Amino acid sequence: MNFSVALWFYRIAWEPAILFFRCAAFLKLFPRWRLAERLGENWPGTSSHPTLWLHAASLGECKGLWSLAQTLDDLPMSFVFTTNTDAGLKLLSEKIIASQNASRYQAVLAPPDHPRWIRRFMRHFNVSGLILFEVELWPHFILTVRGAEKPVFWISARLTPKAKKRYSAFPGATRKLLESMEWIQTQSKEETEILIKWGAQNISTGIDWRGLHYLNHLGQHDALSWEERNGVAFTSLHSDEISSVMAAIESVRVKFPVFIFPRKLEELSCFDKAFLKLGFRRHSVDPNHSLLIIDSFGRVPEYLGRCHVAVIGGSFVPRGGHNLWEPLLAETSLVMGPHNSNQTYLVNRLKENALLKITGSSLSPETLGKSAIDPGPACRSFVASEKERFRENAAVLKERLGTYF
Repeated sequence: MNFSVALWFYRIAWEPAILFFRCAAFLKLFPRWRLAERLGENWPGTSSHPTLWLHAASLGECKGLWSLAQTLDDLPMSFVFTTNTDAGLKLLSEKIIASQNASRYQAVLAPPDHPRWIRRFMRHFNVSGLILFEVELWPHFILTVRGAEKPVFWISARLTPKAKKRYSAFPGATRKLLESMEWIQTQSKEETEILIKWGAQNISTGIDWRGLHYLNHLGQHDALSWEERNGVAFTSLHSDEISSVMAAIESVRVKFPVFIFPRKLEELSCFDKAFLKLGFRRHSVDPNHSLLIIDSFGRVPEYLGRCHVAVIGGSFVPRGGHNLWEPLLAETSLVMGPHNSNQTYLVNRLKENALLKITGSSLSPETLGKSAIDPGPACRSFVASEKERFRENAAVLKERLGTYF
């Protein structure tokens, strides 16, 4: 299917959707969708300054997007953030309120990907450029901004397995969108090579900007020395990963304390069924027990500081893996399953520095032993080098944006 036909179908599909959204907004249906807001009702006031539009999908991406914006804070521009989720909007709104330059920032839910609404959005916020973050390629966001002769940047770009299938299915449309970009900065060489094959021209390999959020906001929490550490943490574990890690947990629980952090608290009953019979207790019931299911949020740093190894959840099933920065900054050994597409950049960098073990789909207890070598110095050196990489990439992006702002 060539580009014009693909875009025509995409555009036509939006017409009944927009009509439905407008009717539903007028009748106040589906309040959780916040349709009236997405269609422009009660947008905040406009800015007289040129405005950079920054868009990210949801909460995790918005953390990185905010950190990216902070590195651009000294440029003569205002910023408007858009996101697809309430959670992402809540985070950005809280960040703006706490900012010293709050008047320069605004955040709203993303408008529909339809040229009419994109043009309305651009006029209202005086948009002079667009940054798309990570996986968000909305055709009319890109083409409408470019049609107004404004630049579009794709920053911290990454390709999930689903995205690869979707973009490769429409090569003509993908090529046109990539050629419309002023600049693309990917997270890995592999992604750069794929995008070049698909037609990207002005492109370079950079970093995962989400990491800057963790470097700015996380640190050790009363961490023990390496000699004192003795424990295994399973962070952000999903219930459907239990079978993959069960044999390893059964083995190491007689040697080390084990702390399990469910990714979703609504799945606690699954963890109770699997682990209470092995001697585990819920943290809320017996917080000093050596085998714990942590049934409240916010305690990961506290326990990572006691552990010699952290096993990363979301990586033993096809979810792409969850937060690696938190255990890295806690200076533990890192173990991850085979599914790590969410963090290609960091996984590759950690492997290059021998700071991460990748296992098979079933976790072996042998990978959970305590290393004779303290990983702390290597972790600190890695973090320092990453901070320098962030500074270098920020300088490149500022230079490119400086052409337009």
